[in-house]
Amino acid sequence: MKTVIHNSFKRNSQTRYNYDFLDQSEIPSQPLGCTVALKKEACLSRLVQGLQVYKVLLVYVKEVYPDNVLPNINSDPLIQLLKNEMRHPERVAAVSTVEAADMLQGLDNLTTFDKKLTAHSILRKLHFFLIDSKHDVARKENGSFNQRRQ
Repeated sequence: MKTVIHNSFKRNSQTRYNYDFLDQSEIPSQPLGCTVALKKEACLSRLVQGLQVYKVLLVYVKEVYPDNVLPNINSDPLIQLLKNEMRHPERVAAVSTVEAADMLQGLDNLTTFDKKLTAHSILRKLHFFLIDSKHDVARKENGSFNQRRQ
């Protein structure tokens, strides 16, 4: 996924911006990962909530790139997998239409370049969220409390 994001960024950026420039770009409602202090159930809940937020943000990415240059990303199977590991998956509320609209508010007023930059930043941060989530879940299952990637 990282290669797809990187290549797309290079194709669509006609400036001298470094790919790491995306780390400095803010995205709306960026989800938090797990902290060492969270129990496994709370960690899984936070990850499901984060994936639901990224699901909304990916709608924006598809609007910026409607010609399907990016792979189809469906987070539903991963959300369901995480919920199956939870004791109380019903406690995780889905993102409402109003919450989704609030997350995306203001993104339509961006310039074309800023829209593309935001879309690439969303994909890059989703990439790292998934990597960190994998490590967080493994750490919770193994009982190991190593530092997470910064």
